[in-house]
Amino acid sequence: MSDPAHSIDDRQVKALDAKVDAAIQLVARLHDALLDVKRAISHENPVRDVLALYDELWINLYARNAKPVVHYEFNRVVDPAHVKRLLKVFDTNTLKQRVTRYFLDRDLFLVKNGHPFNLFLSRLNTYGVVNVPSPSQAVTTAERERALQMRKAWGGCGHKPRCASSGACVLAIITKWRAQEQQVEVI
Repeated sequence: MSDPAHSIDDRQVKALDAKVDAAIQLVARLHDALLDVKRAISHENPVRDVLALYDELWINLYARNAKPVVHYEFNRVVDPAHVKRLLKVFDTNTLKQRVTRYFLDRDLFLVKNGHPFNLFLSRLNTYGVVNVPSPSQAVTTAERERALQMRKAWGGCGHKPRCASSGACVLAIITKWRAQEQQVEVI
């Protein structure tokens, strides 16, 4: 038998449970605040870095030769908040890899709409294929030469829609080869 003087009733259990939940939320907020301080001290800004990569890839695909330079029009209030939320789940490099894969997607709907940021957010998990090498991995000379020969045989870019530059085309060809080697469909 339990000692009635040392037992707790349901009301006390609920109160303790609520206090533990509140403490967990406080620790989570403290964790986020400490990460922000650490990033500020080391001059890291992962939100800025992810949005800058997105803008750079968008410019290369849609506004490469525009004078003056045209940037992607982010919602400066909502979009950074989305990235900050995603950085609680993904590290910066993973999120950057997904952004890169998003811009390698030549889906006609995405291209016609200019690869909008809100569609990236809604399709985020689509670009999380783990076993496809990152396009930023070192491209071998042999891969580059083979891809350039393929472009030459095609008479330029053979993709529909056409790539913005020969470099983007070569990268798209090599990424597709790497995916096929691992039996994964990417482009």
